[in-house]
Amino acid sequence: MSGRTAVITGCTSGIGRVAAMKLARAGARVVAAVRDEAKGALLAQEISEATGDSSRLLVVPCELASFQSVRQAAARIAAECASIEVLCNNAALIARSRSLTEDGNELTFQVNYLSHYLLTRLLLPRLASARDARIICVSSDAHLAQYSGIRFDDLGFERGWMPFRAYAHSKLANIMFAYELARRVAPAGIAAYAMHPGPVSSNLGRSGWGFAGSVWNRLVPKLDAEQGADTLVYLASDTAVAELSGEYFYKRAPKRSSRASYDRAAQSRLWDVSAALVAEAEDPAVSGGRKREDVAV
Repeated sequence: MSGRTAVITGCTSGIGRVAAMKLARAGARVVAAVRDEAKGALLAQEISEATGDSSRLLVVPCELASFQSVRQAAARIAAECASIEVLCNNAALIARSRSLTEDGNELTFQVNYLSHYLLTRLLLPRLASARDARIICVSSDAHLAQYSGIRFDDLGFERGWMPFRAYAHSKLANIMFAYELARRVAPAGIAAYAMHPGPVSSNLGRSGWGFAGSVWNRLVPKLDAEQGADTLVYLASDTAVAELSGEYFYKRAPKRSSRASYDRAAQSRLWDVSAALVAEAEDPAVSGGRKREDVAV
């Protein structure tokens, strides 16, 4: 990873933190897009001590519940990085109750999916400028619970909202986004993957989220963060996956996702709906990247 830049959301705890540390130790410059700057500063200190290089980690404030914050973070990252080799869309939450963001979207859907969609699109110019760039969307087998597909008629779960249902819905969106993204950015030499880290013991799993949360916490055997981060680090750094763009990974191997996730018409529709929700232009110019005229974003 020497000389390569990796942008990671949600990296002050859990698998994101492990991935940041491992990639930094492997030589990467890590850009930590974080909600809590104090925790980001602690991570920067730990990475500096572990690598002997205080410049190995850049902390950038990024509140995923705010499109304005995401845009500010993307602008800062673009100003600091001439190219980005790895983007890890990792941050996620399970909300205890239904609420809306300042942008008017259901919180879980925006934090886990929509803001990562926006961040990815804003950083595509820097990814297109890199050699062998990769985008990794951290999803979950929880998406299997949303077997009926994306709720285009009720993205905000105004009907039947429950913590786990909203989470599963957002994780299905992550996978479908990765599949659609992989096709759109392939001409620029960018790969895109979705992945399932496994049932990881983390702050995410310890939040109070109803009956499903009780079952999860009491009955499901857990992996530690080191084990959960293994596939994420593998996708970010291993040359073996370069030709496997558009796959869903678990334990370093492609696996099948839900039947609903492979609906190409729904993938394309989700892209278009997301573009409208984040108020992005349909096809923003990708500047500074090789083959940028062929990137159908």
